[in-house]
Amino acid sequence: MFNDQILRMGCIYSMLLFGCAAFAGVGQDDGDMAAAADDAAAIYVDSSHVPGFAPATGTEAFRSYHSEAKAGTFLDDIALRWTEHNKCGTCHTNVAQLMARPLTIAGNTNPYVETVRSSLLAFADETRQGDDELKTFLLAPIAGALAVNDGISGPTLDPQVAELLDYMWTVQDAGGGWSYTTEEELVPFLEQNPYYTSLLVGVGLGYINDRYQQSPLRREGINRLVDFLRHNMPTNLHERAVLLWGSARTPGLLTDAARRSIRNDLLKAQNADGGWTLPAMGDWPRLNGALDGAPNDPNGPSDGYATGLATLALCQKPKASDGNAIDGGLNWLKTHQRISGRWFTRSLYSDRAHNYLSNMATAYALMAIRDCNVNGR
Repeated sequence: MFNDQILRMGCIYSMLLFGCAAFAGVGQDDGDMAAAADDAAAIYVDSSHVPGFAPATGTEAFRSYHSEAKAGTFLDDIALRWTEHNKCGTCHTNVAQLMARPLTIAGNTNPYVETVRSSLLAFADETRQGDDELKTFLLAPIAGALAVNDGISGPTLDPQVAELLDYMWTVQDAGGGWSYTTEEELVPFLEQNPYYTSLLVGVGLGYINDRYQQSPLRREGINRLVDFLRHNMPTNLHERAVLLWGSARTPGLLTDAARRSIRNDLLKAQNADGGWTLPAMGDWPRLNGALDGAPNDPNGPSDGYATGLATLALCQKPKASDGNAIDGGLNWLKTHQRISGRWFTRSLYSDRAHNYLSNMATAYALMAIRDCNVNGR
């Protein structure tokens, strides 16, 4: 039963090790907690890790030149393997692939994308009909990613995607977002914050503004969501960067002053090598603190996730003054792709299990390179 629970939670966003260790470590000393963390990591790898797929490591060699084709193939491979093994949608892998892949292929003609997309639609339909306490938490990123996928792929909106978005308005909170409660422990990055899950829907809507016909239900829901996102401004730079990205296509998310503020803070956070560091964009504790590797270091090396996201956000309606920063980010991305095709990012929680954050980093890096090229960089 415990293994089944870990498998289900492994389908939610990033590596869920924090909750397992907290459950196993209550009332134990440091040695016992370290052993519990090892056990939790082993259970996670056995139950939700993709068989035969090498974990991301910081020691993997760099490519001599960047390859969008290699990045796309990497995303296809891991997304299909995850989908077939775990039968669910997860923001760090197959949801990320759906957002990035149409930028490098024609529509959704790739069989990998077709399979992942149809599987996620089926998973969303099953989840809608169920009574999972985390229903909206599971559905929001899928709805957002499918909207991005449709928006990039072509001029039509899949009726199933429109139906999923219509459903989201029926379970929307009165305040405009989507909240969820659970007795299970969720890790802080991405999982504990309902604002972020709501923001993903807002990002997706921007990609289909011209084809999601606004009935009264849709118009009311969208207005409530935009109002919620605009009046509950996040404090960490990670979510603010996602908000900047979304604001380029979703009207009303940011005022001009708020947009300038986020841009300025992103520019200040850029490292000398042109990249960005994810721990500098928010404060997220590691699993069992120092027992699980060195603490997250805001002054640490640049990584693929933060650099991809920051560059992607800055490339949306870029300002002339952002040019050097964008070029620096692009240069870092083009010189730091690994042999496998991915961009490495150290897990914020654990060095003891497989790193899926690098999958999401690869999607953001690919989107940044493509978007910046479209916008003249």
